[in-house]
Amino acid sequence: MIRLLIAISFLLVCCGKPTNIRQVDLSSADGRKVCLDSVLDANQHTSFLFFSPECPVCIQSVPELLSIDSVFNSLVFVYPGTYYSSEHILKFHKEYAINSIALLDTANVLVELLNAEVMPQSIVTDQDGKVVYSGAIDDRIEELGEKRQVVTQRYLGAVLDSLAAGSPVPFATTTAHGCYIERELN
Repeated sequence: MIRLLIAISFLLVCCGKPTNIRQVDLSSADGRKVCLDSVLDANQHTSFLFFSPECPVCIQSVPELLSIDSVFNSLVFVYPGTYYSSEHILKFHKEYAINSIALLDTANVLVELLNAEVMPQSIVTDQDGKVVYSGAIDDRIEELGEKRQVVTQRYLGAVLDSLAAGSPVPFATTTAHGCYIERELN
């Protein structure tokens, strides 16, 4: 009996955190429970966008993201941490005409599983949750504080175009520049 209790305790402690994004359930900004399992099943490829309604780099990327979403309809906006209320996020989506789902990653579970570091950062997964691209949306920001006058590379769009055509992605990673995702110190 004691061994059984020890085994159950071990499972609860070790298995409490998801190890695959398919196991993650998050709340949407409009209060719905969203199982990422169903989000991944609905799309051949899903683009998770780690975002902040107050980060200037995020705000500057909205027109490009709206253009991408009009073609692929697979964008999922993820708001890490507890800094923004649902109302703030819904107001931001309304103001910028963003129709994509807004997920609240209050415990940074998805941040950790996908190794997101900055906002905005795009992480594209296949239906199994395997990352096929992680990085910048485009080359608008050369270095933090240095903005291009003209975007020359649309990384996320190129990746999604390639995937839609059944071709290999042109790159698996690029460097995303923006506002850092804050994490709790252990």
